[in-house]
Amino acid sequence: MKNLLFIALTIGMIACGSTKERAADQTKTQTKPAETETIERLVSGTIKDMRKTDGCDFIIAVTIDQKEVLLEPLELDEKFKEDGKNVQLIYTSSRRQSKCMGTMPIMIEKIK
Repeated sequence: MKNLLFIALTIGMIACGSTKERAADQTKTQTKPAETETIERLVSGTIKDMRKTDGCDFIIAVTIDQKEVLLEPLELDEKFKEDGKNVQLIYTSSRRQSKCMGTMPIMIEKIK
């Protein structure tokens, strides 16, 4: 009877130990995608003055995958509001609807 109890306890301890290891492995796996989403990508672009177009302001023309993309910053510091100025920026897309046709609204995280 003691042997049976000993075997049952041993199997129970092994089963609990492997569950903890699997849970730890799953936690590591789940955090990896979140880390890759926060990688910042520096993009080069040129400021364009589009104030003569209805509803537009200054936009930033960048090349992504060999295509020109027009970015509409929600806020742009006055020192960057110069037509033809070359900039480098890190941005995130905004859910706000674009005021300027054919542009993608963005929030600038860093710009220089």
